[in-house]
Amino acid sequence: MASIKQTEKKKEKKKKKKKKEKKKKKKKKKKKKKKKKKKKKKKKKKSEYECFEADIALVLDVSESTRILNLTTDQFQINPDYDAFLKEFVTYLEPLNNRVGIVSYSTSATIESPLTSAYSELTSSLSRLVITAQFAQQNTDTGINLATDMLVQSSRPDVHRYMLVFLDGTSKSPDNTTRAVVRAGDANITIISVSLRGALSESLQIAGRSFRQFSVSKASDLMSRVDIIEEIASIICRECKGHSDVVFLMDGSDSTRRISADFSSVFYAPGVVDLIKNVTTRLAMGPIRESLISYR
Repeated sequence: MASIKQTEKKKEKKKKKKKKEKKKKKKKKKKKKKKKKKKKKKKKKKSEYECFEADIALVLDVSESTRILNLTTDQFQINPDYDAFLKEFVTYLEPLNNRVGIVSYSTSATIESPLTSAYSELTSSLSRLVITAQFAQQNTDTGINLATDMLVQSSRPDVHRYMLVFLDGTSKSPDNTTRAVVRAGDANITIISVSLRGALSESLQIAGRSFRQFSVSKASDLMSRVDIIEEIASIICRECKGHSDVVFLMDGSDSTRRISADFSSVFYAPGVVDLIKNVTTRLAMGPIRESLISYR
């Protein structure tokens, strides 16, 4: 009887061991699956927008309101939150097929870093950025013009060009800024603006489209608005989901059209035209063909 009980106990122990081993194996499998899922998610983040190559110029306002005095070096440097935001943005673009250059401006403009895909150079040039203690003027046009020259002279063929303009106030000469923006547009450069002093009307004029304009109330608020980085990246590097053919079917009946003051021409109402322009601007980011058909 004792030997039978012992054998039964041994069998029970073996069963328990097997159950424990099975549980361990299941746990290991679950962990492996979770790790694989995490890796896939991480890869998605890196390649989420990886589709079109771009050359990007960061145009930085370094006028008095954006700077602080470093008491250790006795030199002016850009606001730490402003600096951290720019480095975060550059890091976000790192896994993509982009080149980035940096231009700073106040009274005059300077190329801090030419177009490069070496992101360590960009972050170090931001760290080295020292601002002269001049009573700076807000000459935004100088920054835009210099960035345009850099993009035109150094850009790769068949690559999208972007300019990200940071401004902390209205420029000294809005007319000069408008001319600089038109010049950049003629060079097929898409401008995105970030206002560091609320929603400035000039910021919208520079961007040209409301979806390309961003704002914070002050430079120190930038790091609390990291979502801006993702939104800007989604404009610059849209996710590619294949080629598309898009047809706009427009109602051309009387209610959608207007007659010119001299009765010489008939045209679509401005709201309709603006809508189509906004949509086509967004579609123009990739391998997409468009067609327009009107009916009455």
